[in-house]
Amino acid sequence: MNILIIEDETKTAKFVQKGLFESGYFVDVVSNGMDGLYYAASRQYDVIILDLMLPKMDGWKVLKALRATDNNTNVIILSAISDTDEKVKLFDYGADDYLVKPFSFSELHARIKAIQKRTKPEAIMQMLQVVDLSIDCVAFKVSRQNKTIELTIKEYLLLLLLIQNINEVLNRNTILDKVWGINFESETNIVDVTIRRLRKKIDDDFDVKLIHSIRGLGYVIRDEVA
Repeated sequence: MNILIIEDETKTAKFVQKGLFESGYFVDVVSNGMDGLYYAASRQYDVIILDLMLPKMDGWKVLKALRATDNNTNVIILSAISDTDEKVKLFDYGADDYLVKPFSFSELHARIKAIQKRTKPEAIMQMLQVVDLSIDCVAFKVSRQNKTIELTIKEYLLLLLLIQNINEVLNRNTILDKVWGINFESETNIVDVTIRRLRKKIDDDFDVKLIHSIRGLGYVIRDEVA
């Protein structure tokens, strides 16, 4: 699941981002309404977590702009405002849920799962298949030719990211952003190290290689068998 956080309070944004990463989500974070609207319009998200008091464009305007362009992405409002009339107004604008600050991550996580189950049950993938590689997204199990493959959480998230973008080359910065978070040191070779470990588990014992390096660009999983 891909989630966009639009939040200008750094502490809150990092708190939510960390919890979502650890729960296996891909997360983008922006700190103002203009950037949030741009990301929401140009990328595909399952849930947008939206603060109201934002610089450049407030959360009310972001929400109204999204709905005006027929963007129906699920939106959870985070706000210190607990006034009932304000909540009703935001629901009228098209918000899907509202959580008052301060809040617990467990409650936010539960609301995300409830929204997905309620509004988009067909979008919750249970099984992914690429050639002879299978991923059970419910049980978090990976296998190839019926051989179970044990992966770390980062290897698993990296594999999911590549499969979600099958046949599309992803550069190292994109992978760092999605799998490790925007605050990870960009000079690290952790992507290459993790790719090597993933290849050893996914490809080394099989004739058809799925993970490919594109020199100077990044990495890709291809579903075409030569």
